[in-house]
Amino acid sequence: MRNARFILMSGVFLMSAVSCSSSPGGPGGTLCTTEVRPALTVFVRDSSSGAPIGRGSKATAADGIFVATATYPGGTQDDLPLSLAHERAGIYTVVVKKPGYGDWRASGVRVTRDECHVITVTLTARLALSTVM
Repeated sequence: MRNARFILMSGVFLMSAVSCSSSPGGPGGTLCTTEVRPALTVFVRDSSSGAPIGRGSKATAADGIFVATATYPGGTQDDLPLSLAHERAGIYTVVVKKPGYGDWRASGVRVTRDECHVITVTLTARLALSTVM
């Protein structure tokens, strides 16, 4: 009876493990999760103080003819990242804009992937107050 219980419990564990993952999607039958990961996350900060200033900002990531944009979500928080180019590896030029600030740019940002997902690259855009009135 003890062996039967072990076999039953092993089967339940195996079924649980498979049900939490998608069907084999990677090389060699790797089980991949169904989550969607961003290629890039960008935190927006004031260049002088380092304070988060995300509200009102917009980011663009371009790789050849592919372009992804993200606008900061509404609300009261300034410290959430902008997420771009979900599940897309590439070499990106990232531009962040915010009214009252000069543009921030990063070129040659390389995003790779593993068997299942992109490896998210996190950037911090430090924007300087604009001197143009």
